[in-house]
Amino acid sequence: KKKLLTGIGILIAVTAIVFLTIELIPAKIDCGESEIYNVEEIEAAANLVADYINALEGCKLFAVVYDGDAVSQNNLDYCNSLAKDEKNYKDCIVFTSYFRSPIRGGGAWNANSLYSWSWYLARTEGGEWEELTHGYA
Repeated sequence: KKKLLTGIGILIAVTAIVFLTIELIPAKIDCGESEIYNVEEIEAAANLVADYINALEGCKLFAVVYDGDAVSQNNLDYCNSLAKDEKNYKDCIVFTSYFRSPIRGGGAWNANSLYSWSWYLARTEGGEWEELTHGYA
């Protein structure tokens, strides 16, 4: 009985350490390679994505990854189709995010599950990045 309780205690301690370690790992922003945007431009857009996910109660962001120049350029027309107020976007940038849902789930979340969402951001000439849409990748 004593060995069983010791084993359970060790298992609980290891689980707690693993959980805390995962929670403390900072999210990674992967800017990839780009011939269109500089690192500061990519980071500014990626930070909008990170801020959005970090505001989702109970979610843990792991990474925001730039999908590359080809994907971004190929989606400029799509971004312009989402434009409101007759905006004409000059630039589109696309990311994939990876995050964990709340441990206990709730609402539309599956408990403690890994999600990957695509994010489409755009900006007008001389403007700031705007998040236009996001969802399952």
